[in-house]
Order: sequence, then C-alpha cells, then structure tokens
Amino acid sequence: MGVDVIGRALAAGARSDAARALAKAAAIDLFTNLSVQQVDAAVAAVTTGGYAQAGLGGATYIADGLATAALAAAHPRFCKASANGRYFRLAGDCVQVAQGGATGGGNDQPAIQAAVAYAAAVGIPEVRLLKLHESWQP
Repeated sequence: MGVDVIGRALAAGARSDAARALAKAAAIDLFTNLSVQQVDAAVAAVTTGGYAQAGLGGATYIADGLATAALAAAHPRFCKASANGRYFRLAGDCVQVAQGGATGGGNDQPAIQAAVAYAAAVGIPEVRLLKLHESWQP
C-alpha cells in the first residue's frame, strides 16, 4: 500500500512538471522564420512545423545553456536567435538531416554534414538519413 501511495505521488509530480513545461512552449511555422519571431522570456521550447518548408524537418528547439551566439555561429542550421535575441537549439536524441535543411531535391551534402557536425558538438548520439521522397538517395 505504501509503495502505491509513493508511486501515485511521484506520477502526480511528473504530470505537474510536464504541464509546467508545456505551458512554457510555443509553436512557430518554420525554424527558418525564428529570427523574425518575438519569443516571450517565459518560453523554454519552440516547436516548428518544418525547417524551411512545412512538413519537412519539424522539431523542438530549446533555450538552454548550450543555445548561445557561439553555437548559432558554428551551427546556424540548428541554433538560431529569435527577433528579441533569445537563442534556441535543436533538442532530442537524434538529428534528422531534414532538420538541417535536406530536402531530397538536390545536393543535400551540406545539410548532411551540418547534421553530423551539430550532433557531435552537442553530444547527440544519432543522425538519421530518412527517405524524404521517392527519388531521394542518401
């Protein structure tokens, strides 16, 4: 019985933490548009619907200690300042090349290389080459 009560208390705390985190989230259409968006100081995460086009490379970006002007200068495909100077960087356990601008419609080598370099720089253990459309060959 005691373990069940403790488990329920921990679960309630986790739900509360998740609700607070979601309250500090915002959504924008494209990551490339972040630089023209004002992001409130209370917002800790920004979710996008794509990198440079809707539906391709959407991700969550966070404002943390790693999201700095230096990271943005070194990895502009994955870290960017908002219009009011807040830096956000790609977060997660893997980087998908579409999150760095790969479209499958031309030379995606710069986006692939940028994804590998960013993952190494921030300690993300995996880079994924997903099929972006039928004719794309990674």
